Parts: sequence; C-alpha cells; structure tokens
Amino acid sequence: MRVRLAVWHAVVLATVLSLFALGTYLHLRRSALQRTDTLLRETAATFVDFWVNELADDGSTPTAAAKEAIAEIRYPDHQILVLDGAGHLIAASADTAAMAAGIPNGGERPDFPLPRGLPGPAAGSVRWTTIGDEGEGTRVRASRLTLGGTEFILLVMRPMASEHETIDAFLEAMLIAIPLALLLSGIGGYLLARASLRPVAAMAERAEQISAARLDTRLPIANPHDELGDLGGVLNRLLDRLSAALAQQRQFMADASHELRTPVAALRSAADVTLARANRTSEEYTDALHVISTEGRRLSRIVNDLFLLARADAGEQPLRAETFYLDEVVAECVRAGRALAAPRQVQVDVELQDEALLHGDETLIRRLVMNLVDNAIKFTPAGGRVSLALTRDGDRFRISVSDTGTGIPDSIRERIFDRFVRGDVARGRRGASGEGAGLGLAIARWVAEAHGGRLALEASSPAGSTFVASLPIRPVPQAPDNAPTFRRGTQ
Repeated sequence: MRVRLAVWHAVVLATVLSLFALGTYLHLRRSALQRTDTLLRETAATFVDFWVNELADDGSTPTAAAKEAIAEIRYPDHQILVLDGAGHLIAASADTAAMAAGIPNGGERPDFPLPRGLPGPAAGSVRWTTIGDEGEGTRVRASRLTLGGTEFILLVMRPMASEHETIDAFLEAMLIAIPLALLLSGIGGYLLARASLRPVAAMAERAEQISAARLDTRLPIANPHDELGDLGGVLNRLLDRLSAALAQQRQFMADASHELRTPVAALRSAADVTLARANRTSEEYTDALHVISTEGRRLSRIVNDLFLLARADAGEQPLRAETFYLDEVVAECVRAGRALAAPRQVQVDVELQDEALLHGDETLIRRLVMNLVDNAIKFTPAGGRVSLALTRDGDRFRISVSDTGTGIPDSIRERIFDRFVRGDVARGRRGASGEGAGLGLAIARWVAEAHGGRLALEASSPAGSTFVASLPIRPVPQAPDNAPTFRRGTQ
C-alpha cells in the first residue's frame, strides 16, 4: 500500500507538472510572438515616418528617399526591405543585403523567401508570416503603402532565435526539474505513506493477538482525532460489543445449564427412587409419574423458551402478522390467569378498551400478555389482586399489569428483563422458586420490541409493581373484497 500510494502521488504530481510545463511553454511562445509583432509594428511605423521626412526634406523621388532612409537608419536585430508594387527590390538594409548576397540594387526580385502572398492591392493592407525553420525562423511584417503616387511594399523582419533560445532554455529546465521533482516526491510520498500507515500496522499487529480468550485486548490509537483514530475507536467499540456478547453467551449457557439441570435431576431422582425397590404400590408409581410429568413440562417449557430466544437472537423468528382484536386476546389471557390465580386466592381484574384492532403476530402478543399475567400472579400473596388495563394512548395501545406483591428490590430492578433473572427469593416467594426459569419477562420484552413497541417496569414499591407494554397501532392492510374478514369473538 505504501508503494501504491507513493506511485499514485508521483503520477498525480507528474500530471500536474506536465500540464504546468505545457501551459507555460504555450504561453511563452505566444508571448514571444506577440512581443516580436509589436516590435516589428513599431519599427515599421518609425521607418515610414523617417522615409516621409526624407522625402519632404530632399524633394527627391520616393525611391531615392527610401534608399536614403535605409542607408541612414539602423535597427538592431531588424532588417528592412523596400519593394516596388510589382515586388522588385528597391532598397534593403545592410544586414538584409548580406542575407541576399549577389542581389543587385534594383530591378530584380530577392532570391531569399518572401512572405507567401504579398499584401493585397489596397493601400495599408498588412500580412504577417514566419519564414525559415522552427528554431531559426524569421518573423516578417509585409505592408503596402503609397508615397508620392507610387506604390511600395515594406518588409520588416526580425529573427526569433533569441526568443527560441529562451523557450529552449525553459524546456531544458523542465526536463531536469520535473524528473528531479518526481524522484523527490516519490521518496517523500513513500516516507509519508509509511509514517501515516504505521498506526495501521500497529493495529494489525495487535489484532493478531486478539482471540476468544483475550478479548480484553484493544487496538492502539495514536491519534484519536484523525481518520485512523476514528477507525480504531470503531473497532475497539466493536470488540467491546463482541466481548459483551460472548460474555452474555457464556452466562446464558451457564444459566441454561443450571436451569436445565434442576428438572433433569428431579426426573432422574424420581425414576431412581421409584426403581430402587421392586415392589411399589400403585400410589407410589402414580406419585413418581406425577413428579416426572411436572418436571417434564417444566423442562419442555424451558427448552421452548430457549429455542424461541435463540431464534429471535439469530433473526430467524418471523412475525406472522395478521389483524385481530387485542381486547379479545387480553380477555382470554385474563380468563386463563383467573384459573391460575384461584388456587392462590388472588383476584384478577381487567379494564378493556373496546374495538382495539391491532395488526401483528397474535400468538406472540398473547404470549406477552400471558407472561405478564403469570408473573404478576406468581408474586402476589394470597388475598392480593392483579389488575390489567388496556387503553389507547395516541397512536399506541397501552397494556398495564399491576400486582399487590412485595415489589422488586433495587438490586435487580435494572436487570429484571435479563434472561434467567428471577426475583422470587428477593420478593419473599421461596415457594415459587421452582416455577420459572426467569425467561418470561425477557421473552415479553422481545415480543414488544419486535412489534416496534416497548416493555418497561413503570413502578415498583413494597405495595406492588406495575409493568406497561406499549404497542404501536399500525395501519390495517386493505383486504380484497372476497377475502375473509378478521374474526370477532365474544368476551
């Protein structure tokens, strides 16, 4: 990765420098051409002014005045030629005459290249061109003018060798500077990438040391305020959640083993005691089978609860959504609760919201309500009362279950919805310790949350406790005309 970052850095820099060099080169060429054209234009204007003055002072012909002006005026790096209207050479500066060696002073065309297409017939027309090769070219300005009724063509030329030397020097400098800059940037980019990725290497080395047995190890964070620090913080928080999940799983397995051990031990003890003697009465066999049946039902209930929670944790417990009347479900749970409460001499009251139409999983909602009712009856002493109320609170149905038990101690109030947490001994109900595995409230909370609701302990005191489940009222889907409508029973 360090090499790739360094290469990409060098490629990007090479692209930027190349574009800069190309842009600068084109700008220099354009500037050199513009500067040369400006000099030629000014030189032509100055020569014409001098020519006109010579013509006025001497009173000679325009041709003689041109030769006189050519002989007297000198411009460094400039050559001037004067041609007649037909393109024959009339006068030329000394340097130009040297360029045109062997050319007589008049009557013949110069044998060196003239601009392609002399200026047009109109007086004052101008044509620009460059003659010669790219590196040794000469810039030429050709203009047509009329003096004393005679037409002339004025050529002003300037070699562009000096400008090309400047441009070539720039190109040579770029050819040296760009590779050197790329080399230095590649080395610097590699060192910078290595320094920047050093925290990643440290985190990778530390991550190699993390295992299920060493989940307390965390990744080192050099700078918590940069992107790598944010990544390290996210991974450390992920490890925290993973460690907590594994700890919860271990605790779950330990608690499940403990809860399953009790009914299994009871089953084995009942069977062993019964089989210890060959001659048993029918009443003894009946009592043993009753114990085995009771513990078997308890074992089956624990296994079913564990299976439900395991599927819920894995996301494999789908909701079988349907439309039903929540008040009917609550009423049925109350009737079942009264059958459980009668032997305990506990009264169960209910207050229902009529026409409580809900869209959800009726089986799971029934289990939620039944778990709350069973939990309240279980921890209510004889002569006590359990009260249920189904009301509507805005866009939610509210199910509250209150009891007149001894309340939930502060020590377990925060963990009352955790799995295998039971408050029977703390509530003073030692006789109920074998009636549940501490999974009812955990399942009830999961059912509420699976429906987008919540379950909470609203109040708890020595005078009793109140649990409240809040379920959102989802829109009832429209069924086809020939589809069966949802049922409506009697309470």
